[in-house]
Amino acid sequence: MRSAPSVSFPVGRSRFAGALALLLWCCGMLLALRALAAASSIGWREAAMLAAALAAGAIALGEWLRSPQGRLSFDGQGWHWIDARAGRLGRIAVMLDLQQRMLVRFVGAGDGRGALWLWLDQSAAPERWHEFRSAAHARTVRASVGV
Repeated sequence: MRSAPSVSFPVGRSRFAGALALLLWCCGMLLALRALAAASSIGWREAAMLAAALAAGAIALGEWLRSPQGRLSFDGQGWHWIDARAGRLGRIAVMLDLQQRMLVRFVGAGDGRGALWLWLDQSAAPERWHEFRSAAHARTVRASVGV
């Protein structure tokens, strides 16, 4: 059996993830505005609903602006996340594969930090996309990663 190829792939702020969050927020905001229009009077409940919808949009925007940026690499044995702070050894799980975009979850090996949710876009490195997807879907030996 042939092992997955070694590959390094850049991870940045995903326009697709931003557009998806914006679309979901707009749907929620439209529902809130429709509920406000249907209300006979605007009281504290309606104000709280509108405030919650606006807060959800602000939180979504903030999280998108703080999206992890770095490099996800596979060396044939395990996965590495490298960003401006440091590198981490771990494993990934493909949560959603849309052919040209992927949502992966990176979990560091025993470092106590939370998981990273990373949106990867083919356009970031089209020449490496096939190799990256092959490695992401390949079974890796967990013992070598220590997870």
